[in-house]
Amino acid sequence: MGKVVERLFSVAAERTSMDRLGFAGDAALRQRLEGVSRTFLAGYHAALAEDGGGEELTARLEGAAEERWLRGFAFEGAGFGFAVRDVLSPWRRTGRLGRFLGGAGSAYVHLVHVGAGWAIPRARVPWGWLRRRLDPELAWLAIDGYGFHEGFFRYAERVGRGRWPRRVSGYARSAFDQGLGRCLWFGEVAEPERIARRIEGLAPARRNDLWSGVGLAATYAGGVGAEGLERLAELAGPYRWALGQGSTFAATARRLDASVAPEHDVACTILCGLPAAEAAALTDRVHERLPAAGTAERPRFELWRRGIQQELAAAEAAA
Repeated sequence: MGKVVERLFSVAAERTSMDRLGFAGDAALRQRLEGVSRTFLAGYHAALAEDGGGEELTARLEGAAEERWLRGFAFEGAGFGFAVRDVLSPWRRTGRLGRFLGGAGSAYVHLVHVGAGWAIPRARVPWGWLRRRLDPELAWLAIDGYGFHEGFFRYAERVGRGRWPRRVSGYARSAFDQGLGRCLWFGEVAEPERIARRIEGLAPARRNDLWSGVGLAATYAGGVGAEGLERLAELAGPYRWALGQGSTFAATARRLDASVAPEHDVACTILCGLPAAEAAALTDRVHERLPAAGTAERPRFELWRRGIQQELAAAEAAA
């Protein structure tokens, strides 16, 4: 069954070529970011073909990454693959995605949720159906993944013309824009001035979410040194702490999968004023203080993001 599904839903590597997508920029950065895409697709295809699980799958996903820093992207791709497998076998009481999140994917829980969101446009998976199979709070990361997918494959429409998909409304638009902001890091090949111009071309109400996504991608995917990151922070202007909040989320994901490296400390220190370990600890402290429930307009996930931004702004003011 897995092999049949893989043949039907496979995504050719050529589809993610930055040349084909029209993403132009520094050659070395393009090569780095295309490595992310290749690793993601390898994880996706591994999950599509998977009929077992456990150690064998983990070994395949870890082996899909040429370098340690790429490993999380393979698990992100697997989240996409297992969401597709589940929607094709709705009669199963325990879905593959849920088992993956509770097992091999638990150290990559944030990325697996993001990857699952790719199934919304690629396999016509209903948001409500997928949401019930995810963590109630982190489920918004699936909409983030949807936003990244749409930016990646429909850049002119979603970024250039600023159009949301028809079925994205309410708070989902904020989560979608966080993913779209992550995509800007790829679409503008990590060039701060180009990223800032793109964001300035979109409605002011969207900019906090977009800069948040940029901060996450700049820290987690990386690719530029201190000078580029400092320029990025400068260009964010009044959205400086949205950028920083995205960086703290990246630090949290890197801490969970034990892949924090010196480059992440540099990025976090510049973008949010804290080294990676302290940035991740901040997300924990803010999360512990969240109310038991949010609202439709401001779910707990949004209260978490805004709380981090407020903490970062207050720390700067007190320094």
